[in-house]
Amino acid sequence: MEQFVNRDSVEDLKKRIVNCIKILNEEGVFELTYGHISCRIPNSDKFLILGHLHESNKNLFDVTEEDIVTMDIEGETLPGEVEAPGERFIHTEVYKRRPEVEAIVHCHPILSTSFSISGVPIMPVNNLGTIFAPEVPIHDYSGQVDTAEKAAAMAETLGNRMAVVLRSHGATIVGSSVEKAALNTLALEHTAKMQLIAHQVGTPRPIPVEETDGIFSEGTKEREYYDTAWDFYSRKYQNHLLKL
Repeated sequence: MEQFVNRDSVEDLKKRIVNCIKILNEEGVFELTYGHISCRIPNSDKFLILGHLHESNKNLFDVTEEDIVTMDIEGETLPGEVEAPGERFIHTEVYKRRPEVEAIVHCHPILSTSFSISGVPIMPVNNLGTIFAPEVPIHDYSGQVDTAEKAAAMAETLGNRMAVVLRSHGATIVGSSVEKAALNTLALEHTAKMQLIAHQVGTPRPIPVEETDGIFSEGTKEREYYDTAWDFYSRKYQNHLLKL
């Protein structure tokens, strides 16, 4: 996103993660205090990620940049920092396999997760959903993804897609910036909602694959969508967000 090109210092990245957490929390895709966002630190092999909040009796409404910790590819945080979340390996294993991914969200959106419970893939039933074409894969595991081995299996199910839904558990969504990962998360839940509504009145029909190519490809349409969407949410929650 062009408005964030020069805002990739570690301190700014921490604030950007916090702002994405606040927006996603207000939009209801985080369940209680469960969920985390990470992003790469440019020109390094390290990542920033929301630390483990539960032991400090904090929740996502309380998050500040001090709660964002530095993690290496093995899931270890810097000396003196709180631990990364127990499901940190979701992030490390995807980063290992997807060099183009700059940020990752793991959360528990209700509608998207309900599709995994029924074994029904989320399809590109609307324009926003075309980024998930031809469908969102379902990873058939419901437990905590708290080891590198479990996360590697989930990352294999994700493949080169934008999102994967874990059966009865939640979703993992990626993006080429932390803001895009957050907006893709909202797009996933919106697409699931549209598909659910369509199912109530008939049989949902996805947008044909040949019509999904290029809708949000690199270029003007993508910039316009992400810039417009981010401007909307940042204005909607401007009183909650950190200043950059």
